[in-house]
Amino acid sequence: MEAGHPQALEFHARLLARHGLGDEAFDLLRPHIQDWSLAAALTDVADDADRDDEAAALLAAWIPDEHRCDDPWCCRDLDPDMAIGLLATIHERQGRIDDAIALLRTRDNNSLNNRDQLADLLARQGRTEELHAYAASEPLGHAARRLAELLEERGDVEGAIAVYRQVGDVSVCPGNVAVDLAQLLSRHSRV
Repeated sequence: MEAGHPQALEFHARLLARHGLGDEAFDLLRPHIQDWSLAAALTDVADDADRDDEAAALLAAWIPDEHRCDDPWCCRDLDPDMAIGLLATIHERQGRIDDAIALLRTRDNNSLNNRDQLADLLARQGRTEELHAYAASEPLGHAARRLAELLEERGDVEGAIAVYRQVGDVSVCPGNVAVDLAQLLSRHSRV
């Protein structure tokens, strides 16, 4: 960790935070915010250290007004889209839901690892109408999956099926939507 290996630094900071030393963990990570994995860890330990405002200010500094990455190798460190996502996490934690949603809507893409941060936030906050509208326009089908999951959790299997059928026609990944629909139908013996 002392040699500056990011993964060791992250694990050490998270260990400190788990043991009630959130301020020490935050101070350890703060100078390394340019590394996206350490920025994510800083966002997490900021909650334990009650330093969300300070973390938000640090992240906001990484969101330039004009620059947008148009390829994945543009920004090698903490890119603006990652900073936006982490800042939205802090805003949600602070109860500033509208600010978090507005911030996420500025991103070109909210999907990472087959999850969509904006869709997950809308679902957690019970903003079903907004999630419906977002799912209809999000081309990867991740928002539709989250909406269908939410509807299924609420017992509206027919609504979940309808979401997949509606989005499958416009998705850039219709195969993924078809698989999600097939799994839903199978779970409810509707094969």
